Amino acid sequence: MNYSRDMYRLEIILEMCSDIEKIMNRFGKDYDTYLEDIAYYHSVNKCLEEIGESSGKFSTEFKERYADMVDWRQIKLIRNLFAHAYVEMNDNKTWQTLTYFLPIYKNFCENAFYELKKEMNE
Repeated sequence: MNYSRDMYRLEIILEMCSDIEKIMNRFGKDYDTYLEDIAYYHSVNKCLEEIGESSGKFSTEFKERYADMVDWRQIKLIRNLFAHAYVEMNDNKTWQTLTYFLPIYKNFCENAFYELKKEMNE
């Protein structure tokens, strides 16, 4: 199976994760600052939307391969909330996504990327 498109999606996700880390380092990892600074708020939320968008475009084979590691329905839900119900997003849940879920998902994406890259080079 050729996972080159999935690897491209992983690269986008990892870039967005890196951008979020830079933004959070710049503004601080403080919930109140996140709520009060519109540049902070909108920039990380846009990155999360991009992560959700790219995650929704993984191939069926990729999703099946990693089904035991990722709840793809939850990822799709996050993406849909950011894309279609942005104003209705719960700020606390978004902050939890940024501070708890995202580092775990980033780690998964890094591991999946290197695993697929290794397979393609064999």
